Amino acid sequence: MNYVISDIHGCYKEFKALLKKIKFSPADTLFVLGDMVDRGADPIGVLKLMASYPNIYPLAGNHEFIMMSILPKLMQEISEDNIESTITEEFLHKYNLWIEDGGATTVNGFKKLLKEEQEFLLDYLDNMSVYEKIRVNNQNYILVHSLPSDLQNKKNLNYQIEEVLFGRPDFTASWNQEDIYIIGHTPTFKIPGAVPGKIYRRNNLIDIDCGCVTGHALCAYCIDTGEAFYEPVLI
Repeated sequence: MNYVISDIHGCYKEFKALLKKIKFSPADTLFVLGDMVDRGADPIGVLKLMASYPNIYPLAGNHEFIMMSILPKLMQEISEDNIESTITEEFLHKYNLWIEDGGATTVNGFKKLLKEEQEFLLDYLDNMSVYEKIRVNNQNYILVHSLPSDLQNKKNLNYQIEEVLFGRPDFTASWNQEDIYIIGHTPTFKIPGAVPGKIYRRNNLIDIDCGCVTGHALCAYCIDTGEAFYEPVLI
């Protein structure tokens, strides 16, 4: 089976329980649509668990995009020769914004790792895709963290990375394209008419960010069957 999960945001316990709930096996494939890190209690545990499976594929979210622009510099040995070029005012501003947006849990967990573990996780994330296109049951699916607001007027994702990862699609549009888009980034409780803690579907747009880190649920969506699995189960 082919599964997608999005916006784990450090919710390690829920992620591990969800893998057990779907009976994830070597015969299955899981795409994680970004925002694995930040905010939740154990983002590093999430990354290490993902990396232990050869059939789990990480896609970039806006939080990984920010993380990968900061952590490699934090690993550098700072000296009098490079401090001005490394720790710039722009870098400190970006770092502070990241911390305010939940990056502290990622930084604190990352600092506890051995240097070899740090390098391994950075290499792991450096190989992330921005999006994947797969075909299941004779239907094309575009798997991506988010979408630009004007995608309805175009036929492809020929955008800057920031436009894709930080964008917010127009949930009121028709979404009658041939391909089905599966995204995260916008928690469904923020979408008018959506059921909090449940996936949202409007024709060929499916949002699976069910807001786990904000007290709702983590969702695994099975592309083959259209079934949604939730952890925890919300009534």
